[in-house]
Amino acid sequence: VLERAVKAINDKRERSVMPEYGQRYIESIRGDDAGNPGDTLEKVAHYIDTHLEENLSVNALAGMAFLSADHLTRSFKKRYGKTVSEYILSQRMQLARELLRNSDLTITMVAGKVGFGSYSHFTEQFKKFYGMTPREFQKEGRKERWAGEKGFSAAFFCWRSSGAGAGQRYRFRRR
Repeated sequence: VLERAVKAINDKRERSVMPEYGQRYIESIRGDDAGNPGDTLEKVAHYIDTHLEENLSVNALAGMAFLSADHLTRSFKKRYGKTVSEYILSQRMQLARELLRNSDLTITMVAGKVGFGSYSHFTEQFKKFYGMTPREFQKEGRKERWAGEKGFSAAFFCWRSSGAGAGQRYRFRRR
């Protein structure tokens, strides 16, 4: 397999037909021991991790690794405990969670940065994965950050809507 890849890179006729992303991936494994299936799977996982904003399909990844889609899926699941598609989604959701928590990006911008073309599809997948919408998660993160900066525990963050102190926006207890 590696010999065919190296030959394809060196042969200008085949190189002109090969997609650019495939060329970059093959060049990245050139000289490595691609005969080790675990090594190939690590490279596929690394490619996924570094290209989350792109449209990633099992067929394209399998082609870049010179494997069939079925073989890649079976081997990947055996190695990582989840299918390629599940791995892509979990990596995207982890990155989205970090971006929502630690940046001031809008939810639409986060959706684009983690490879979702539509806000609604991103929101649907995020809610399935975490049990809350990205907006709810972002609000919780902002409360926690604000309370932490002010020296309060976010667990005691509450809204005062009735009683003697009605009209007070927030009530905190020191840590």
